[in-house]
Amino acid sequence: MVLSFLSCWNIEAAVYNPHTFTLKNGLQVVVIENHRAPVVTQMVWYKVGTIDDPHGKSGLAHYLEHLMFKGSLNSPAGKILSEINRVGGEQNAATSPDFTVYYQVVPKNKLELIMSLEAGRMAHLEIEDQYAKPELDVILEERHMRIDNNPTGIFFEIILASFFKHHPVRLPTIGWEHEIKTFTTKDAQSFYNTWYTPNNAILLIAGDVTVDEVKTLTKKYYEVIPIKAKPQPLNIQEPKTSPMIQRLEMASPLIQEPYFVKLFKAPNFKEGSRQGFYALQVLTELLDTPVTGRIYRELVEKQRIATFIQISYQGYTRGPGYVLILAQPAPGHTITDVETAFNKEIEKIIQQGLHPSEVEKSKSRLLAQLDYTRDHVLSGSNEIGKALIVGETIKEFEAWPDHIKAVTPEQANATFKHVFNLSSNLTAILWPQK
Repeated sequence: MVLSFLSCWNIEAAVYNPHTFTLKNGLQVVVIENHRAPVVTQMVWYKVGTIDDPHGKSGLAHYLEHLMFKGSLNSPAGKILSEINRVGGEQNAATSPDFTVYYQVVPKNKLELIMSLEAGRMAHLEIEDQYAKPELDVILEERHMRIDNNPTGIFFEIILASFFKHHPVRLPTIGWEHEIKTFTTKDAQSFYNTWYTPNNAILLIAGDVTVDEVKTLTKKYYEVIPIKAKPQPLNIQEPKTSPMIQRLEMASPLIQEPYFVKLFKAPNFKEGSRQGFYALQVLTELLDTPVTGRIYRELVEKQRIATFIQISYQGYTRGPGYVLILAQPAPGHTITDVETAFNKEIEKIIQQGLHPSEVEKSKSRLLAQLDYTRDHVLSGSNEIGKALIVGETIKEFEAWPDHIKAVTPEQANATFKHVFNLSSNLTAILWPQK
C-alpha cells in the first residue's frame, strides 16, 4: 500500500537552506531557491552505481546511463537531448560507484519541459536492440580512450583493484572489457526495472523557483509514476586485515614524467567517529592547498622537490573511505626524493603535531569556500546531492559549518595519527618507459 500523504518541512539554513518533501510514491524532492539568475537546475539522483552491478557485469550501471538517452524520437529518452539543446540548455549524466545522476540547466520558464521529459524516463524506458547494441561499441570505445590507451587510467584502475580486497568499489566504473562484451538488452532492461523507481531516487531542483511551483509540477509529473519494490543493495564489507605495506609499480612509454601515489584507509561518513570525518576535511585543506597547505608548501614551494601534490579524501560514500595522495617530482628530482620528503613530513606532524593556528586557519578557509558554491546553482546542487544519495541527512548536511567549527586541534592530530599510518598503506609508482 502507498501512503497518500505529502510531508514537508524546512531545515534551518546553514549551507543552502533546502526545503524537502516526499511524494506519495516515495520520491524525495529537495528544493534550493536561488533567485540570482533566471535559470533552474534539475537533478535526478538514483541510488545505484558501480557497486550495485551484478556479479560478472561490471559497468552495467554506466551502460544504462547511456541508454537513458536512446529511444524513438517520440519517447522522452529519445528526444531529451534535442529538446534541451533546442532551448539552449545544458545537460549531462554521470555514473559513480555510489550513484547515477542526470541533470539539466535551463531557463526558468523551461522547468516544466525538463520535468516532463525526466519524469517520462523514470516512468518508462523500453530498451530496444536497435539502440542498445550499437551503444556497446560506444562504451567499448570510451573504455579504450579513457583507460586502455591512457596510462594513468590503467594505473588507477590497477591501484583500486589492489588496494581493496573484496568490496566492489575496486571495480572500474566503466567495467572490464570482457564483461562489457557480454551485456545484453535484457541485462539493461532488467537493471532499469530493478533500480529506476521513484522510491529509490532523489529529485533536486535549484535556482529561480519557489517551493510551491516545484510542488505543483512534481505532483503533476512525478507523483503519478507507479512505485516498484524498493531494491535492496548488497551490504558488502572489506575484510579486516593486519597492517600491511603494499607497493606496486608500472611503466608506460606514453608518459614523460613519473607519478607518485599513496593511499591510506580512512573512515567514511558513517564509520567511526563523526569527528574524524569532519577532521579529515580540515586536514585535507590544511595539507595540500596551494600556497597555504602544509605539505604543499614544504614539498612544492620550499624544497621544490615536487611540481604539485594533491590530497583528496573520499568520505561521502557507501563503500570504504580512503585518502589519496598524488604527486610528481620536479625537474632534477626523483620519485625517491618525493617519497622521502613526504614520509618525513608525515612523521614530523605525527611527532610534533599540528599547531592550533594551522587548524583554525584551515577551518576558516573551508567555511569561506561556501560563498562560491552558494553562488552557483549547479555546484551547490551537486554537493548536497552527493551527500544525500549515500544516506546523509539534510539536517546533518546543513550543520556542516558548525561541525567544521567544532573540530579541535586535538581531534585533528588524533585523526592524522590514525589515518596517515606509514606502516599500513599502498604506494604506487608510474614510471616512463624508456
